Amino acid sequence: MSPAATLILLQYNEYKNSYLNLGLVVQELILEEIRKMDVHTVSVTHRIKSEDSLKRKLSLKDGKYDTLYDVTDILGVRIITMYSDEIDKVAEMLQNLFVIDWKNSVDKRKTLGVREFGYVSLHYICSVKGSSKFFKNYDGIKFEIQIRSQMQHIWSEINHDIGYKSDFTLPTSCMRSFSRLASLMEIADAMACDLRNEISGYLKSVSEKIRNGDADDIEINRVSIIEYANSNDTIQNYLDEFEKICKTNRIAFDADSFIKSLGWFGFRTLGDVGSLFERDSGLALRYATHVFKTMEAEIVTSSVALRFIFNAELMTKDYSLEQILSFYSISIMDKRRAMTRALDLLEFKESLSSSAEKSATGQ
Repeated sequence: MSPAATLILLQYNEYKNSYLNLGLVVQELILEEIRKMDVHTVSVTHRIKSEDSLKRKLSLKDGKYDTLYDVTDILGVRIITMYSDEIDKVAEMLQNLFVIDWKNSVDKRKTLGVREFGYVSLHYICSVKGSSKFFKNYDGIKFEIQIRSQMQHIWSEINHDIGYKSDFTLPTSCMRSFSRLASLMEIADAMACDLRNEISGYLKSVSEKIRNGDADDIEINRVSIIEYANSNDTIQNYLDEFEKICKTNRIAFDADSFIKSLGWFGFRTLGDVGSLFERDSGLALRYATHVFKTMEAEIVTSSVALRFIFNAELMTKDYSLEQILSFYSISIMDKRRAMTRALDLLEFKESLSSSAEKSATGQ
């Protein structure tokens, strides 16, 4: 081992704690900035190169480094974003947060040829801005930050596991499979961004149509029903009145269960939902008043409140006991409990009919 390498190893052991402390500080600085941004990070981690790893590096690149400060990846930070188009947003943040050594930084996304697929990642060599007394303790220390998407990270791990280094390490048939897998990962990365943008655009379109009162033809799905339930005045007024009856606060409803119930009745559009609440809110609240006379609830979910709308719909149509039990099976697993609820519903419906007959005859 060269004298320079021996010196670097001695410096490594002397300053290792400084690198460890700097790693914690840098990671927290990055996390603090990311919390302010509209990006989805999977993880922000850091590591200190081990002494054995440093020895191997110095052995392979003997004569390249004179001091420990010349080794720019003793401290390494890795930022994994959910989507590939968020990498540049994070990179811009890092440029404002740290001093970037542009000469030694590399954007591997730009080094692949137009017909090549493979490992891509953005590598910045950074140092802290010494504007405070604390950071002056780390003056001259450089560290590496890698930014990659989750899909790129998966590919990197596969790449590392296979041990691929050059075109000469694998047979031609394996190389072709290797390239196909790399291209599929790249396509998946791009499609994930496209799908996110498509969903975002759909939500924006749905929100705009709901605000403009033009949502009747929108199909019922998880995105549209949550937006509609949160924006529709009739539904919100119904939930407010339900709270008063139960004398408790509500929590968010289970959209999936609500959609299943709507499907049982054959409702397909937000217009169907709007008509349902316009038609049945009054009866649903009457039935809720009847039910909660004999029971107390500490918390009533919006799902329970909305379920009373379906109870009202069951009463307005000529459904049999078997059909009512079939509907209750969506949300009530206990058959005995479901039967009790169904019989109570039919009894309440009968009492309403009796009251209506007496009013009609003047009794």
